[in-house]
Amino acid sequence: VLEALGSASTAAFDKTGTLTYGRPTVAKVRAVGVSEDELLAVAAAAEQFSSHVLALGVIEAAEGLSFPVAMGARGDTEASEAADVVITRDDISRVGKAVDIGRWTLAVAKSAIWIGIILSLVLMGFAFFGFIPAVVGALLQEVIDLAAIVYALRALKGPERFKV
Repeated sequence: VLEALGSASTAAFDKTGTLTYGRPTVAKVRAVGVSEDELLAVAAAAEQFSSHVLALGVIEAAEGLSFPVAMGARGDTEASEAADVVITRDDISRVGKAVDIGRWTLAVAKSAIWIGIILSLVLMGFAFFGFIPAVVGALLQEVIDLAAIVYALRALKGPERFKV
């Protein structure tokens, strides 16, 4: 879920009235600068509590996407059980904050991975040339792993601007 939220780059919300017959469905999605799935998921999040005739078509078209969002879900509702992300207040701006948190978390995770890889490669270089014995190298590798894990824990707090 965090990867899907972290990769979202655009959100579009539109509420229009249209004359329709029967039950409208989404025939085609044309998105510019964002994937069709991302656009459809955000549109479905905006429509989930709407009584507009087009809302059901948008919601049905978005079923099975990579990051469904339930807004205003409280308790054990079907929406909160089905969604990957639950926004507990009816505030559409929180979808954007959830995307920001996903991006922050991905950035911290990738940084921790690269820190671990680079430090391990440096350690292997020292071990290869005989500067450190194998047992010390193994122990230092555990220290590097622990340091990368502790660094990744930064994602739990996040910057103040991402507080939801």
